[in-house]
Amino acid sequence: MKTRKEIKEEIEAIRRTIQNYRIEVKEGNFPKERMRFVLLENNSMIQALKWVLGENDRYD
Repeated sequence: MKTRKEIKEEIEAIRRTIQNYRIEVKEGNFPKERMRFVLLENNSMIQALKWVLGENDRYD
């Protein structure tokens, strides 16, 4: 089981990943059409981790 700190670090790592993909798209090294799927996948992971931490507004 991960600690709260480890989960927050993982969220920050995912945000850095998104930023890196944006840089690659801007430089033309990654297809812009695929960026939508990268954002969707990574934002989904962030939301799931925030749910685990109890930080998002969703109540199931």
